[in-house]
Amino acid sequence: MSTKIKASKGDLFSIQLSSETFALGQIVETVGDLLYLVVFSQKFESEIRDFNIEKMEIALASLSTDAKIWQGHWPILGNTTKNLNSIPKPFFKVHFYEEDQYFIESLTKDSIRPALDEELSKYPNRFSITPKRLENATKAYFGFEMWDERFNKLRFHA
Repeated sequence: MSTKIKASKGDLFSIQLSSETFALGQIVETVGDLLYLVVFSQKFESEIRDFNIEKMEIALASLSTDAKIWQGHWPILGNTTKNLNSIPKPFFKVHFYEEDQYFIESLTKDSIRPALDEELSKYPNRFSITPKRLENATKAYFGFEMWDERFNKLRFHA
């Protein structure tokens, strides 16, 4: 019987792009049963090493589940939280139908306020994707698969 791997805030994990190429991802936040994951813009040949996490740029980000981590498909390489405060967290627009009003909500849902009209086009609706879609977007970002326009909303914006 296999033991499932528990994902934690700050975990660094690898995403295999090809037999010898990898991307580095990190769990930035846990939000209920979802994780806010980022994928960095640097690819690594043969193994992931020699990087300064605090200087790495982020390519992709999304809410997703931990399925690829607990199954061992995205191996955990270590854990660090020293860079997490410098990563901007997204805000989302949410619609409360009872009040027929839009609100702006923080990633962790601990802050919410009425939306201004000009913000309705600025913030996306809250969404999450499967880990497989994030993996496919990562492979496409690095040129190992075709870019799908549905991946555009995963591009990281600081």
